[in-house]
Amino acid sequence: MYYFLSERIAQHPSGIEHAQIKRLRLFEENHVQAKIFTNAYDRFFHYNASQNGLNDTEILNLFDWLQHTETYHGKKFMVTNVERPGNCDQIIHDGENINYIINKQIILKVIPFSFDSNQVSEVHYLDFSGHIVQKDFYDTRGFLSFSQFMDQNGGGVVTEIMYTVNHQPAVEISYRHQGNQYPVTLYRVLNYAGNDWYFDNMNQLIRFVLDELNLIHPKQPNTLLADLDYVYDRPMTWLTTKMRKFLVWHNIHTTDPTDLNSAIYANYEFELKNAASFDGLIVPTKKQAADIKSRFNPIFPIITLPFGYVNSKQNKAPKINSFDRITHKIIAIARIHEQKNLPDMIAAFNLIQQAIPDATLDIWGYSNDQKLFKFLQNQINDLHLTKKIALKGYTRNLNAVYDTAQLMLLTSRYEGYGLAVVEALSHGVPVISYQINYGPEEIIKSKFDGSIVPQGDYQEMAKVAISYLKNPDLLIQMSQNAYKIRQTYSTDQVWQEWKNSLVIQ
Repeated sequence: MYYFLSERIAQHPSGIEHAQIKRLRLFEENHVQAKIFTNAYDRFFHYNASQNGLNDTEILNLFDWLQHTETYHGKKFMVTNVERPGNCDQIIHDGENINYIINKQIILKVIPFSFDSNQVSEVHYLDFSGHIVQKDFYDTRGFLSFSQFMDQNGGGVVTEIMYTVNHQPAVEISYRHQGNQYPVTLYRVLNYAGNDWYFDNMNQLIRFVLDELNLIHPKQPNTLLADLDYVYDRPMTWLTTKMRKFLVWHNIHTTDPTDLNSAIYANYEFELKNAASFDGLIVPTKKQAADIKSRFNPIFPIITLPFGYVNSKQNKAPKINSFDRITHKIIAIARIHEQKNLPDMIAAFNLIQQAIPDATLDIWGYSNDQKLFKFLQNQINDLHLTKKIALKGYTRNLNAVYDTAQLMLLTSRYEGYGLAVVEALSHGVPVISYQINYGPEEIIKSKFDGSIVPQGDYQEMAKVAISYLKNPDLLIQMSQNAYKIRQTYSTDQVWQEWKNSLVIQ
């Protein structure tokens, strides 16, 4: 089994999670067993996975496994199933929440899920001083998943217990009060293989579970691909059973993306120092591989493999003529984050719009920086572009976004690869990108299916975009050229690269 190691599957997946899902589909198309493995407790894990098209057989969570709930499907705990306290004298509905009152004091609070007001998400138990003493949390699939027990002041959590579906304790986590913090002091796995097991940190617990998973089929050792390397690098060096271990670097390795001789991130430094513990390092571009080898010359092999591919369905999809797209529609696929350098994109579009008044820009991606989001809104307002630029948020239906656009811009300060660039080109959308480390320069063929412009030169980006949009014949040719990436990144082509690497056995 191949395990792609990460922390969680978010409802709106990050670039790393998106790449994991892409790789999972590639492996499945080629009949190789693989799963996405996560270590963070998450009662929304299966709900989020299903929202992203994943089923129970394609995912595995560390706590889910210890709770024996990996494939649970059963009766859901509903609001009507909550037992009313015997001496409850009043029930008050506070929006969707339900408060059970005794002597004018809330003793029990029931909170339903946002996606179903009839299904219980949390139950809070309070004392007569108004302090919460216990919280019960339910998995989205309907069972009591874990409880939190509070200190005497109703403040921080002192103990958490994760349960099996039969309400048997499976994992206990202890916390110690230190000032305003409550650090974990103990993970206790209960009644596993007839014993209780004690661990003092998450790294040890990860190591234990990965080893146990490997023992299920001892004659077929698992292969680990650590996509979130900083979470898994230390546990991987402690493994006691034989398995193959690969690090996956999804981003630039230096703290200054413009200076490849600047300091490297601490996790990468640890991994390079402990290179003998790993079977290899996977990176998405030849340039990054060469830079790492030139500077560090690690003893493990550095393997270059594409992090994206064009699936069979998209490869066979009809090609859309530029005339059938929204005229002068420009897109960007970028979360609201300083890495994406969106102020430059807005500045470039301001120049484009002055030359092409009917041009519009849609920026698709979730926001994890509200301060920057507000800054971008103010920039758009100050330039009087509120009817021209839309911060669209997250969407799972990117096919429709690509298939209606005539051009895509990328102004990132740095990337690891640029998965959206491959996706856009496969939909016939030319891409204009800054010259950055790493990715776009190895995907885009400048002046063939897009252009690479100097980093930070938004005026040049605007100039190139205007020249494309004002020349319909050129835009049509660029779009047709962009479709050729379907062959370069086809399932067969990319899988052959994986087969030729050290990763696939």
